[in-house]
Amino acid sequence: MFSPSQKARASTAQSIETGEPGCRPLTVQKGLFTLPRCDSVVAYPQEGDDHALQYLHRREQALPQVRRVQDALVLPAGSQPATFNRYKALISMVYRQGIRNQKLKCNPARDVEKRIENNERDRYLLDYEEVALRSAVSDLFPEHMPEVDIALHTGMRRSEQYGCEWSWVDLGQRVLTVPRSKHGEKRRVYLNDVAVAAFRVLWQFSQGKGKVFSHLYQSEETTGAREWFEQSLEMARITNFHWHDLRHTFASRLVMAGVDIRTVQELMGHKTITVTMRYAHLAPQHQLAAVQRLCDTRSVQEGSTDTRTSTSGKSEHERAIGMVQ
Repeated sequence: MFSPSQKARASTAQSIETGEPGCRPLTVQKGLFTLPRCDSVVAYPQEGDDHALQYLHRREQALPQVRRVQDALVLPAGSQPATFNRYKALISMVYRQGIRNQKLKCNPARDVEKRIENNERDRYLLDYEEVALRSAVSDLFPEHMPEVDIALHTGMRRSEQYGCEWSWVDLGQRVLTVPRSKHGEKRRVYLNDVAVAAFRVLWQFSQGKGKVFSHLYQSEETTGAREWFEQSLEMARITNFHWHDLRHTFASRLVMAGVDIRTVQELMGHKTITVTMRYAHLAPQHQLAAVQRLCDTRSVQEGSTDTRTSTSGKSEHERAIGMVQ
């Protein structure tokens, strides 16, 4: 399951057992010992080698537990690093709880390396792709068109959109209030003309009672939006696109329309602006305008200097004439 780079930085247990190349062996010398991880050096006070050896002995006793954790984290092929890390965090949480309850003495999951995650996607719907997608949805599943409009014009997360209840929606104020977002906080979603029109269509089926999309997903066997959305994508010949990319499309189009990044963060419901900054490169005109100000400022300064020079020269000429006269 581990890649070559991850093996070079594997847990203490795995490195001691296998002695993989590239990892320094564990040595004890004058109160210092180097763990098999390639970059981990642990120093102790002047108790001497005995303290370090006792610590090593305790870790060796924990090796079978660490190996059991590693075995439990062998996931199916194709699993993402984020999936591995979530399972590791869950197992670690269980051990921590056992330590708090005084049932366990150590947390072997702590010695299992996390995997590097790269979850950033900047895939968004191009204009011609949107035309093709709308055509496919209209032909195959016309009743689901309001869902596409709401996703594209609100940027709601999938869980927010399909968990939405009519009590959250205020069409008069053109705002939708999510009582508990991904980060556990309340957030407001503002509704433009297209989003309001889509909600008004959906209102006819439930008269503002219960969940907004309940009339479309009554069967327990349905897979929700994925079922009809993937068929529509296939018909439209759109590849490498997921439902969540509609949310990326919402953010990308805001940035390309000149909306400042701080406002985009608020509309997306991002807790920090760091996540929103992935869209900043889509507005190069703002960066160009920023550096252009240097040229504009210099031109103004040069113009001001020329004016002062001209005025000063005229004044001296007039004084010279006056002296001659």
